[in-house]
Amino acid sequence: MKALTFLLRRENGWAFDTNQLDIWERVDNDQGRFFVNRISSNHQEEEPPQFYGGIIADPMGLGKTLTMIALAASDLDSSRNATEDVMKREMGDKPCIATTLIIIPPPLLGTWEEQLSEHVVAGGLKWQRHYGKTRFTSRYELDDVNVVLTTYHTVSAEWKNERETENSILFSVRWKRIILDEAHFIRNGKSRMAHAICALDSIARWAVTGTPIQNRLGDLATLLKFIRVYPYTDPRLFDTDIAHFWKSGQDEEAAKRLQRLSACILLRRPKTTINLPPRKDLRCPIDFSREERELYAEIREQTITRIDEALQSSSETSRASVYVNVLQQIESLRLVCNLGLHYHVRHQKSLDVPSEASDWTVVAQQAFNVQRGMGSIVCAQCSSTLELTETLLDDSSTAYQNPTFSRCLKFVCGDCMHRMSKAGRKMGCGHRPACPTASVSISTNIFEDVSDVVPRLMRASSVGLPSKIEALVIDIKSLPPDTKW
Repeated sequence: MKALTFLLRRENGWAFDTNQLDIWERVDNDQGRFFVNRISSNHQEEEPPQFYGGIIADPMGLGKTLTMIALAASDLDSSRNATEDVMKREMGDKPCIATTLIIIPPPLLGTWEEQLSEHVVAGGLKWQRHYGKTRFTSRYELDDVNVVLTTYHTVSAEWKNERETENSILFSVRWKRIILDEAHFIRNGKSRMAHAICALDSIARWAVTGTPIQNRLGDLATLLKFIRVYPYTDPRLFDTDIAHFWKSGQDEEAAKRLQRLSACILLRRPKTTINLPPRKDLRCPIDFSREERELYAEIREQTITRIDEALQSSSETSRASVYVNVLQQIESLRLVCNLGLHYHVRHQKSLDVPSEASDWTVVAQQAFNVQRGMGSIVCAQCSSTLELTETLLDDSSTAYQNPTFSRCLKFVCGDCMHRMSKAGRKMGCGHRPACPTASVSISTNIFEDVSDVVPRLMRASSVGLPSKIEALVIDIKSLPPDTKW
């Protein structure tokens, strides 16, 4: 109930008329009425724009999904007149609908639907997908729908730019509430996905993530922009009021300000809130079979040879080419550990990075996939980070221009390519002569199609199970039938 109470209170707007602490405090004295920002101590005469929403940052296992379902279900309570009053006050240019939009990664669509089916009584909330071939085309289709489930990719694909979204139902109405599950996916505020999500219109906005800050304070700034909490809708003011103190070495002041801000708009309960069984980690070393050991040793020797070639090379572009191959070899070692002799079934050919420009266009995408599989990639122009999670959700096919990847492993995002193209500039890697470059897609699925893998594995059925899988099967079979693990 604590979480739902926090959600309902925040959806009533600023706490001017209560004893609850908030970002803004209303002060009346002999000089009149003014409003004080409790984070920065700045004051102003104008009442700050209303804010409905916040951040739910509970760690995994505390029921964030169920909490947000309870919030949506509270709309069915006829005694909650405050909600209707808010909707009347916040009528804008777009038609305002009493529907909650929930944006989630595609793999979680089924999870949300299972939770809704399990916990919502019959005749309660009505929900429907806006995804794939099942999409709304008219706002009138939403009249009897309480919850709409959609994905990051869908929002990004339907947002062409600020001026060309009138044909999308997502952008043509004002939602009562938007819930952003796994909200850390938009932490890169410069990404197309973040721009699309922030362009949606709604009264209340909730960001749900167990990791609101992953690498830097800027991660939180993007979430504040999404939930539109004044004045930190502008990331520059967040930098001025909080991040600036951190950067200048005033850690204590920065921490105090961040704590004051978080106490008002963020809920994070400790795992001790519920009684979870203790976690037990059991390490089970597995020995290779003789054939697997020989395959692993062969690839290991190839990897060492590649590394020696890179160390002995004096050409930067040559080192870059070898670097990509080394990354693939290291990845191959990991795959052998998992797949055993089936590694050959899935990976018939290794990637050979050529030196000729004409050939680079052929393998640039493969090289890029290897690079991003090892971690995040940074744009050489704007320094924004392209995270692996973003590449799985974003869709570069609907962007202004595809990003590029050069033979020396320089990456330039699509937004920067678009800006340089408009300015009549060409992307340069800094080398003379310039290295070959090629367009790449950041939406390429790094997971192989199961429909293609399974037949090939069946054709290789003469090869036994990998040692790791065989050990797992033995463990599972040794458990009593009703054992949960």
